[in-house]
Amino acid sequence: AVRAAQDIGLHHSPRYFFISAIEKETRRKIWWGVYTLDCLLALALDRPLAIKDADCDVGIPVELDNELLTLYFAGALLPRGRSRLCGDSSSSSRSTGLPDESAVRSTH
Repeated sequence: AVRAAQDIGLHHSPRYFFISAIEKETRRKIWWGVYTLDCLLALALDRPLAIKDADCDVGIPVELDNELLTLYFAGALLPRGRSRLCGDSSSSSRSTGLPDESAVRSTH
């Protein structure tokens, strides 16, 4: 998975790519998923990491569910907080799909 991700350039910042903001964010999320998987597998299997930090320059993705990215990049005022994927099951975000803390406006 690491080599395939690197072959298609996911380890490079999409900042200057001529693609939509949502596609850039999707690339960031995929890369960090691959990066995290590499770290977890290295720990679990007692093996060296396949990814060198110096070889990647991808920023951290925004902490929003994918369904909210269109609104986020349009500059909409969104509640701030954890995404459903990171929140606990008792969170009110389960019913709305929205984070449930203070509002944040996109600066992208």
